[in-house]
Amino acid sequence: MSAAKYLAKKGHNVTLFEKEDKLGGQLNVAKVPPHKEEIGKVTEYLENELKKYNVKVHLNKKISLQEIKEMPYDKIVIATGSKPAKINLDADINPYTAVEVLEGNIPKGKDIAIIGGGLTGLETAEYLSKKGKNVTVLEMKEEVGENIYPMIKKLLLNRLKELKVNIITNASIKKISGGKLMYTSNDTYKVVKVDDVVLAVGNLPDTEFEELKNEDRYYFIGDCKTVASAVEAIRDGAELSLII
Repeated sequence: MSAAKYLAKKGHNVTLFEKEDKLGGQLNVAKVPPHKEEIGKVTEYLENELKKYNVKVHLNKKISLQEIKEMPYDKIVIATGSKPAKINLDADINPYTAVEVLEGNIPKGKDIAIIGGGLTGLETAEYLSKKGKNVTVLEMKEEVGENIYPMIKKLLLNRLKELKVNIITNASIKKISGGKLMYTSNDTYKVVKVDDVVLAVGNLPDTEFEELKNEDRYYFIGDCKTVASAVEAIRDGAELSLII
């Protein structure tokens, strides 16, 4: 959306294709956790800008690799984002991803384990806790909230403490079986009761159109190039307009 806005502002004729039924991508998920509602205004702003600069928008349009190759456009910008990373789990239940949960697919069980204590994992923990779930966050590193701005991290951790979210660090997951999650922490073998598990172990770039990367007609921006923040993705789109 950012690239389309700034390219159209420069005078280019821009067409935007989106596979979903609405614009915004992961901003639609990012605005779901408590205290994040304002993020939705970013999407509203960009939508208004697209109208202002006469960008042609096509929703519910999934584009294939072959279709891209056959498109008549002078330049094509690939901004397909990222996908949740997966980990190998010895588990007798299918884990949810944090994105699925924030999209509204709420685990039915009461005791929820979230694997991954980054920003997404912690925000998902707050979200589920406010829905009445007993939440445990397990992080393999020495502390949770890596790369979160210090003040935001402090406020978030304070809220999680008030909600009685259990945070376990230095956790190495061993097995999930029979309603129990077995892990080691600081060389001690422990067990936590679980009904459902949510994975929040980060994202990886969408590589569907990887083979186009070395051709001059195509530009890769945002998470499909390098996974970063929403602010950096928006800047990426703006900066692209400086070179096309």
